[in-house]
Amino acid sequence: MKTKLSIMLLLLCQIIFSQNLEKTASDFVNNLFTKKYAESIQLEDDEVKDKMTESVLEMVNGQLSDMFGDYKKVISTEKTVEDGIPIILVFTEFSKQNVNFKVPFSKNNKVLGIFKGPDKEESSKINRPQTPKPPYSYNTEDVKFKNETEGNILAGTISTPSDKKNIPIAVMITGSGAQTRDEELLGHKSFAVIADYLAKNGIGTLRIDDRGMGESEKGKAGATSADFATDINSAVNYLVKKGYTNIGLIGHSEGGLIAPIVANENKNVKFQVLLAGPGVTGKQILLQQTYDISKANGADEANLKSNKEMSEKIFDYAAQYKGSNLYEDLKKYIITSLGDNPSFKDNPKALEALAESNAKNFTNPWLAYFIKHDPAKVLEKTKTPTLALNGSLDLQVSPAQNLSSIKNALIKAGNKDFEVLEIPGLNHLFQTAKTGSPKEYEEIEETFSPKALDIMKNWIQKHQK
Repeated sequence: MKTKLSIMLLLLCQIIFSQNLEKTASDFVNNLFTKKYAESIQLEDDEVKDKMTESVLEMVNGQLSDMFGDYKKVISTEKTVEDGIPIILVFTEFSKQNVNFKVPFSKNNKVLGIFKGPDKEESSKINRPQTPKPPYSYNTEDVKFKNETEGNILAGTISTPSDKKNIPIAVMITGSGAQTRDEELLGHKSFAVIADYLAKNGIGTLRIDDRGMGESEKGKAGATSADFATDINSAVNYLVKKGYTNIGLIGHSEGGLIAPIVANENKNVKFQVLLAGPGVTGKQILLQQTYDISKANGADEANLKSNKEMSEKIFDYAAQYKGSNLYEDLKKYIITSLGDNPSFKDNPKALEALAESNAKNFTNPWLAYFIKHDPAKVLEKTKTPTLALNGSLDLQVSPAQNLSSIKNALIKAGNKDFEVLEIPGLNHLFQTAKTGSPKEYEEIEETFSPKALDIMKNWIQKHQK
């Protein structure tokens, strides 16, 4: 039987796909329409650079500007796959209309082109009944503030009940990958749904565009979760300046890793909700995630075991590396390790491309931090009231692996006010699911489980001061 090892390594690339390619596509489009053609070309794959030259990009810009008007900004991005090719949908605002572009990527995580995509409304064929629509029964305010540590400007929306003043209010923290304030994915706007529900139940929120998305500035290159934590810390302080006193955090996935960092550092944080938050290292998360998703996709147990063992060796090689060129040495290590693999014996170019892609990923500062960071060490110092939720069908952040670690860490911290709960039948996005596979995310109409919303609401209301 053909081994699934190549699938496993490609799945690892998809983790970084969510973290890097959306930003790369956004930068490519933004550079194109602001006439920074040389910067766009730097993001292109070598095989298209002779076709997508500065003069060609200038012509494309001119033609599209004639059609759609003056370019304004990138509104949002979504990731998808067509015929095995990773594609980022980049939704943009022009003066005449909003336009959706498709940006495909090579195995080297480089841009292969740009194409007019379907209109946003046309691409969202599945109904999203929970998405809130104006007019709202609560107050909303678009705001901007500065990161007090790094200086980048952040933009977001505050949603608050219309008839209350002394309310609990939570800063919302998105998961991995560059996302807008609504944490939009496949037409689902999870954070907009949560903010809408909470505002209708006496709880305020501040949701923020990630760096380089929506109206937030890009900030420095090579940002890690620790850098993102400074964004959230500044958001908390911004709410303090606006007069709020009962401030909390709601973090999803990577956001659940960031929340305890901020809670430990900022005494203005009075509560936190961790939605599918990690309780073990990024290395453990990725190994388990790849195993669970591969198993859901039909891989047999023998291959799953060997794949996991090989992946762990690659992780350890990167973590323990003492040389001067991790990219080149890790690439050679992967090629040597997989040279006898049946999947690559007759296709050495595919092996080289796979090794190069993974070597690039492991030298990415975000991944280097994520692999080594241990959330349990942070939680062991966390006295902040904490609610940790996860779905029983989550294949990206395993509840069995992470909830017990979170619970044990909070006990070790002497935290007297926490609740850890696994909710049956929910996936990583907290949708009611059948298998938990990421393939279901788009197919499911529900954006966020009403049961999970109710649990969160009740818990926060108990901590209303």
